[in-house]
Amino acid sequence: GSGGVSGTRLRSALVVAEVAISVILLGGAAVTLRSLNALTEQELGFEPAQVTLMQLPLAAKTYGTATARNQFAQELLTRVRRLPQVEAATIGVGGLPFGGPPSPYAIPGVSPAEDRRVGLHLVDEDYLRVLRVPLRRGRMLSDRDVPAADHVAVINEATAALWPAGVDPLGQ
Repeated sequence: GSGGVSGTRLRSALVVAEVAISVILLGGAAVTLRSLNALTEQELGFEPAQVTLMQLPLAAKTYGTATARNQFAQELLTRVRRLPQVEAATIGVGGLPFGGPPSPYAIPGVSPAEDRRVGLHLVDEDYLRVLRVPLRRGRMLSDRDVPAADHVAVINEATAALWPAGVDPLGQ
């Protein structure tokens, strides 16, 4: 049978539409692959090779105080570090590579804004060393900083850029 002239035109239009959609999808796939390739070559700021990340929620009834949580963390780290296949172990909340909870911040000499927040990562003194995060300036956390809950921080370059031009965030 024949579909007539209008049927032929409809089929031709459908073929053109299918080809156009295919070209668009292929272009989108190419852009996606190029973006994925660029992401895999992106400098992460830490060394992820041979790193295992584990999330361990603690029951609030059993570990309701900071002292109980800290004691559990220290006992856990001691036991994990004794394992023969473990080179190093560390602990942190909201650490790399994922962002931590947002925290307000203030910079001396800069008027505060209510919506200013930075990602906060609570980590032990070995966290950055274990992940092989390079230190650009200043110092890493020490074994005295964490137990004493000293008000110290290691900041990244994006956070350092929040200070006004010419003002050094080191020591502040």
